[in-house]
Amino acid sequence: MAVPSLSSLCMNVVARTENFIQLNGDAMRDLPVEVLRDLLAIVVRTVQTKSASHVIPLKIRLMKQNRLVTSRFLLHGSISQTVSEIFEKNGIADGSGEKEDSYGLFQTAGAFHGNRWLRDDRTLSFYGLKPGDVLEFKPKKGMIKVHFWGPWSTLKTLLVDESRTVAELTNEMGPKLGFSAIEEFSLQVAKEENGCTNYVWLNPHEPLTEQGIDPRSTTLLFRKKEFYRKLGELDDEESLTRELCQCIDVVVNGMNPCTREEAILFAALQCQIRFGECLTNADALSDFSWSEYFPSEYIVRNIERDVLPEYKRLGGMSSTNAKYRYILHARSLKTYGFTFFKLERLLNGQSSPVLFGVSKDMTMLLDPESKDTLSLCSLYHISQWQVLNDTLRIVYSDHVEEFIAPDPTVISQVIADYLYFTYTHKRTIKKRKSQGPEDDDVASQSYSHSQFRPGSPPTSLTLKEREMITKKLQIKSSSWEGFSNIPVHPNPHLKKSPIYLDPFKIHLSPLYGHPLEIHKVDHANEKNYLLRVIRSLSCLSSSSARKEGQFEIRVKFPDLSIRNFPINESMTVTDIAMDLAEKIGIRNPEEFSLQLSESNVWLNPYQTLKSQLPNENTVLHFKKKFFYHDAFVNNTDPVYFNLLFCQLHHAIVSGLYVCTLSEAVQLAATKFQINFGDHNPAIHKPGFLKQTDLKHFLPESLESWGITFQKLEKQIYKEHCKLRGIKEEFAKYRYLQLCRNLKSYGTVLFPVKLVSQKGKNCKLPSEVILLGFSRDSILFMTNNKLKDVLQEFPLVQLRKWEGTASSFMLDFGDYEQGQFWFEAEGDIISKYLSDYFDFIQRNFMATQTFNNELCKYPPQPEVKYLLSDHHCCWENGKRVFTSTFVDC
Repeated sequence: MAVPSLSSLCMNVVARTENFIQLNGDAMRDLPVEVLRDLLAIVVRTVQTKSASHVIPLKIRLMKQNRLVTSRFLLHGSISQTVSEIFEKNGIADGSGEKEDSYGLFQTAGAFHGNRWLRDDRTLSFYGLKPGDVLEFKPKKGMIKVHFWGPWSTLKTLLVDESRTVAELTNEMGPKLGFSAIEEFSLQVAKEENGCTNYVWLNPHEPLTEQGIDPRSTTLLFRKKEFYRKLGELDDEESLTRELCQCIDVVVNGMNPCTREEAILFAALQCQIRFGECLTNADALSDFSWSEYFPSEYIVRNIERDVLPEYKRLGGMSSTNAKYRYILHARSLKTYGFTFFKLERLLNGQSSPVLFGVSKDMTMLLDPESKDTLSLCSLYHISQWQVLNDTLRIVYSDHVEEFIAPDPTVISQVIADYLYFTYTHKRTIKKRKSQGPEDDDVASQSYSHSQFRPGSPPTSLTLKEREMITKKLQIKSSSWEGFSNIPVHPNPHLKKSPIYLDPFKIHLSPLYGHPLEIHKVDHANEKNYLLRVIRSLSCLSSSSARKEGQFEIRVKFPDLSIRNFPINESMTVTDIAMDLAEKIGIRNPEEFSLQLSESNVWLNPYQTLKSQLPNENTVLHFKKKFFYHDAFVNNTDPVYFNLLFCQLHHAIVSGLYVCTLSEAVQLAATKFQINFGDHNPAIHKPGFLKQTDLKHFLPESLESWGITFQKLEKQIYKEHCKLRGIKEEFAKYRYLQLCRNLKSYGTVLFPVKLVSQKGKNCKLPSEVILLGFSRDSILFMTNNKLKDVLQEFPLVQLRKWEGTASSFMLDFGDYEQGQFWFEAEGDIISKYLSDYFDFIQRNFMATQTFNNELCKYPPQPEVKYLLSDHHCCWENGKRVFTSTFVDC
């Protein structure tokens, strides 16, 4: 087969030729990698032109100016571009001399995310922002308080960039505080639980705000977390004092546990260093703040009587010698160089408290009371470790240890850090021996890249990799229910969620026969990757119009108008929806589709319409099917705007969207303004409305609201009076904004009846309830007019589902809610859910064209998972996304 010219291929992409990949796939494999790179760049630009102009209205709170402004921004514009636009439009720099890179966008906590700074290199669409969301525009730098030992207990206030991760903050603070070997330090916070103070290590890969920490009201503890380097030389007073402070810190805060006798000796040496010769008695020592001398577990009444004899024995010892002795005693502890955590050990069905320590060579278990060693294992014997909810499981070469921990992800990260250090150090030495000194730098760089670091995000395995490893290792444990739910045979009704955020994390140790792969220049793999990206993107820019036999369909629109349209027999539902949108003037039809009017069942978007019609006289509804971002509700797409208004108004008056009394009054008053214009007291007064007229403005919920018709009418007139001067177009926009604020906005509901469930902390009633899917959550609601929310879960926690004609199953994987089985029309629910996940992926794929990493090889994780062979397939030359076709 002749290879087409590059110009011919490019023209085919730009012209959106039908079945481009199917016709030219074999020929493209013979093209050089350099040509495919250029071709991918052309395809990316083609997709970008379709969505680059999409805008989204956002509310920006200017914190320094104390005012709120509303502006429209490019949906796919970077955060840095958005910041620059806000900076220029609002005159932030006028007279202040401030620079725009010192400002950032901050989003307060939402339903499924905490407080967070928006990263400059991301786009607005990456964060899933909705129209009308509020962002704070404020300086990124702020003052934080840091407590550390150097010398003695010291508190400093530093000016830092709050949007940086904890690791970046630590690297920034270290030189300011005078510390070296900054990679061994991290930040802690003190948390009060049950009357006790616990010190918690912060996640180094997230900013403070994303971990629920208010930097301006929290004192951070700058402490030594890990011990990588060799012991430093103590050849001058400054290095001696610095090492002493670090030793005091790890002893006093309990990071290096010691016995009571050892703690007394340390306290006596510290007294000798600070006060010199002992010239007092025990009563004088009783006023000391012993929390700076002892671990908290040994601070008891009259402890000074035990310290005094040891203190007196040190008579004649200089301060410098006392410092040396303190350091040498600290280094001689069997626990020195370990990072310890208080855990509950699971053994033979019983739990017992232990101290678990990790160093660059060993793991250690200590008895928390006697400090006796219970277990000591080499780091090289760890095969893998796993995290699930509050459980940590470590698989050694000859046994398995399971623990219950308050935050096992922190321990997992420490294990990963030590393994990474040991692995890179070991491999660098081997390279040095084999390559010679001239290649030292290359060897070090090859094994120190962050993407190969075990345990650092995102290195946890995919679900398929996890299943393969589990089968290979044949690990069985009743406490790890995630493995028991894996089906042995494929089920055609079982669908996997492509956006499932797996809480179960398996990490493999590179020191135990699982070497980390170092990417080499492999043109075959890169060519494979480039072809898959081009295939994935081409469907977003291609057209599949066909000129075959035609027939006529009747379509009803949300404004209740009915029109006839001729269509081709072989066109899919998606093609027809796009064609209808073009004919009626909708510029952004991505979220619209067709529905059967009699049953309100959405048609399969990937099958032909003719194969799904009960008869030729069936009326179809053309409606908005998904409510993912609503970025096109503005005067640039008036047809979209008006159809959405009509659809939402029908959802309100029909009771599909539930609202409170105050929300209902606001909606009714806004509809009054649209229908009748400004309030006229002479006309709009009690008696103007009849009770039967309410069905045009509100759902029939007077009984549930506990209010009479007369009182409700007065409240509507009162709110209507406040809307004087608002034109019809702006009143409709206000109506849409009010609908967006409803809890049930965009929710598609299905009646279901619970049969059984398996999980924790989630109990549903056995009667018929409503199962709803909204933009980013799954809701269980009561089946009445109020539609009270019983439970709500993030959509990313749904692992898979199964639907048949009479049943439906939801599986939340390793999350606590477990699994639910319902009596329901499961095939209908399953089809809708599949279509929604497909839409999310298409939306995300278009977003990724604005990601600079898309064209790079090897691919970044957020791009790589989307291009998995198991996340898509092709049908009739078109890309068909995920769920409907993926077997489990």
